[in-house]
Amino acid sequence: MINDRERAQAQKRGGGRAVFSLDSARAEEGFRVEPADDATPETIYEQRWAETVLEARICQMMFKETRFANLARHGPPAPGVLNFKN
Repeated sequence: MINDRERAQAQKRGGGRAVFSLDSARAEEGFRVEPADDATPETIYEQRWAETVLEARICQMMFKETRFANLARHGPPAPGVLNFKN
């Protein structure tokens, strides 16, 4: 009896939410508005490769800058402490 009452009061999946319609014609209109991209797979690859190289170099420079700032602030590491040289 308790189970029947709980079942009757239970919300279904998505209960209480607005219905969202997937209108394919409307979606196609959105694609027509977007600018066309004439990039080839090769140019996309080269651009991403260049971005990756630049990002790696920037990270490397930031690491070194932080290391030098810590060295200036705290002095050289004490003997016996791991010292990673790069």
